[in-house]
Amino acid sequence: MDTRTSPRGTRSRHDGHRVSRSDPALRLTRRGRLVAFSASVAALGVIVVGAGQVAGASGSDSQASNSPAEQVVVVQAGETLWGIAREVAPGSDPRGVVRQIRQMNDLGTTPVVPGQSIVVPVLG
Repeated sequence: MDTRTSPRGTRSRHDGHRVSRSDPALRLTRRGRLVAFSASVAALGVIVVGAGQVAGASGSDSQASNSPAEQVVVVQAGETLWGIAREVAPGSDPRGVVRQIRQMNDLGTTPVVPGQSIVVPVLG
């Protein structure tokens, strides 16, 4: 079979039919690529907006139930979170109040130091 290669990469057989070097399974037109791109951007937008709404809803629920009111306290020399928790919520279990103070101030396991201002819940 006699074939010739053109500059575009297709080969012509002597009978006039063109033979492609690689036949892709799917060919997209410019319009098809635009539709595929637009659909993927829309799907990504839906995912981002949905995730933001879920995060916002869970954050507002936890804040509303955990801290109805709060105040700022300056830590004095010799004070601990345990002692502060007993002062701000005398009728509550200090362990829960300490946990809440740590969460409200993003303290993790770091100790408080004199002069540090911390937010505490007003529980009673």
